Formats: sequence, structure tokens, C-alpha cells
Amino acid sequence: IEQRYSQQTSSVANVPYKIRCLFFDNNIDGLNLISNQLAKLVDTQPDAANIAYLADAYKSLLDDKMAQSLVAFKQVDERFMHAIEFKQMASVMISLSLFGEAEILLKKLSQHTDVYLPLYASILKVNGQNDSAVAAYSVYLEKYNQDISIWCDLGQLFMDMGAFDSAKMAFEYILNLAPNNVVATQGLQRLM
Repeated sequence: IEQRYSQQTSSVANVPYKIRCLFFDNNIDGLNLISNQLAKLVDTQPDAANIAYLADAYKSLLDDKMAQSLVAFKQVDERFMHAIEFKQMASVMISLSLFGEAEILLKKLSQHTDVYLPLYASILKVNGQNDSAVAAYSVYLEKYNQDISIWCDLGQLFMDMGAFDSAKMAFEYILNLAPNNVVATQGLQRLM
């Protein structure tokens, strides 16, 4: 397999994609194989070192070595990073209680795609920036106003902030979308 792989790899252009696939398949042997091949290419392929760090980051994730994974991710040039890597990095930062770093990373991600706005709002909430969290949730919900779980998060945030009228409006909106929603029903009951 190793010989066949080295023959097929004249360029490292598609290797980051392969690394992601191996990670999501929990294939540590495949990641080790790619790492070994990349080590042989470092002198001839200028991008091989960056991609080797990417493989190391994912191997460390599979081995549950979060700090080591984060160090490896930070070594990778952003040209080789995909939103998936940034999301993985944010998860690692959160697991290591590096909430400030996670906030910066999630802000950057949310500026590229709306999908990450709820995560960004969540980390803002964790960091005690409730008004900014409300703003992030609101921007997301302007575009995806049928997302009940995010409405629930926003309603709960309003409750935590003591903004009971806003919480009531959020929970009532949820019940208009999903009349049997337990979170909204319980939220309204707590407001009475």
C-alpha cells in the first residue's frame, strides 16, 4: 500500500482532503501512512510540511491529545485549512477552556458563513457578552427564522439576562412554529 501510495502521489494538492476523510473514518493507520509519505516529501515539495502538520493535528485528535492537536493546527498555513479545521480548532480550544481564542476563531468563521453564527453566539454567551450573543443569534435568525433550536437558545438567553418580555416573544414564536415544543412551553410556564 505504501509503495502504491507513493507512486500515486506526485503532488500533495489533494492530500488535505484525504486527511479529512481518514479522520472522519477514524483511520489512524491511514493518517500514519500519509504522515510517513509526507516526511519523505518535505525536501522536494514545499507544501508537504504544512500538510504534515495537518495530519499530525488530526492524529492527535483521534488520540484525544487536545493540546498537541492545537499546536499542530496552529502550525498549518491557512491556505491548507478548510472551515472544518477551524471548527475543529474551536472545539479543541473550548475543551481546553481557551474561550477567548475560541471566540476570535468563531468570529472569523461566522464572517465567512452564517452556519457558524450560533456557535459564535454560544461562545459569546460563555464569555459573558450577552448583548453581542443576542446580536449574533438575531443576525442568524433573520435568515433562518425557522430554526427552532436557535430560537430556544435565544429565548433561554433572554431568560438568563432577565429580559422576560423578549423571552416570552421568543417562546411564543417557537410555539407558533411547533405547538408542542417542550422548551418553549416550559419557558412560558416559568415566566408566569
